Order: sequence, then structure tokens, then C-alpha cells
Amino acid sequence: MVNSLKRAHWLRYGFPLVVLLVISWPVGRWLGAREGNAAKARLELVWPGFMQLPDRDRAVLAALSLACRLATELETREAVVACLTRGVQTATPPVGVTNIEHEFQRLLKLAPEPASASLRWVPSAIS
Repeated sequence: MVNSLKRAHWLRYGFPLVVLLVISWPVGRWLGAREGNAAKARLELVWPGFMQLPDRDRAVLAALSLACRLATELETREAVVACLTRGVQTATPPVGVTNIEHEFQRLLKLAPEPASASLRWVPSAIS
């Protein structure tokens, strides 16, 4: 009798929980990777060599991008900078960083300037 109750309890509660965990784990990893790649692509609009930055600088930018949900922002340089600026207020600084706002301002100064509109190549309508 006790074994049948344990089995019934397992089938009713344990088995569905295991199935839920087995399905949700890879889905969660896939969604996290997708959001991470989107945020990385937006950060590369401002810092084209983002992956070559030191670990500490990448950690600061990652903390800011998580705080402002950078992956949901428009894919423009201005939107990225505005989002990260908002993120300074709520971001949790990475280990070893005491003033995340100062670090962000330093990283903004290191970012290359965007190409100006006058220097961009525009195809001519003249044949």
C-alpha cells in the first residue's frame, strides 16, 4: 500500500516536474544566448572591438546592458549610449569596480567616433 502511494505521488507531482525542468532548461539557455548576442551586437555599434576590451571593461558594459535591458533597444549608437547611461543608475557594479559611472565615462571616451555623414560613401544617381 505504501509503495503504491509513493508511486502515485511520484507520477502526479514528481514526473511532471522533471519533464518541465528538462524542457525549460534548454529553452532558457537558448533565450539567454539570443538576448546576450543581441546586446553584444548593440555594444559593438559603439565599441567595434568590444570582445578585445579587457575583462573588467567588458564586465562593466555587461552590467550596464543588463540593468537597462540593452537587447530590447533600437540598433543605433545613440540608443545604445542612452540605454547604458540610464543603466548607470541601477546597475550592480562588477567585482572590483567601485564607481561604475566613472568607468562608463572612461569607456565612452575610448569609443571611436562614428563616421560623419560627409565621409560616408553614397552611390551616385548619375550614370
